[in-house]
Amino acid sequence: MNQEPSGPRTADDRASGAAEALRGFPPVVYAPTAPAGDGGGGHHLEMLRLADGRTALLVYSAVDRLHAWWRADAPWVLLSVADLQRAHEAVPYDLLVLDRRPLLPGGAAGSAVPSAGT
Repeated sequence: MNQEPSGPRTADDRASGAAEALRGFPPVVYAPTAPAGDGGGGHHLEMLRLADGRTALLVYSAVDRLHAWWRADAPWVLLSVADLQRAHEAVPYDLLVLDRRPLLPGGAAGSAVPSAGT
């Protein structure tokens, strides 16, 4: 029987876990954006605030999926895994969801959470 080591996880343990979690993840994804609202013409990532308080970033492996499952007229940005990490560092999200339709009452995409730096 294998036992997990006890004690705090090291940075190497976390990096190994992150690499394992990203196995099979596309090298780039499309993320929905929205106007920043500051009049400067910029955009921010659109995220969802879930009923339990967590924040989710939904991303898509193809732009046609984003338009079919998020919103047909949604502007988007192409992000690499490194870009996703930078976005998380700027405005942390709890969940990264790939190729899923938002499951919210009334078919709304959810409440947007501004994301700085993207």
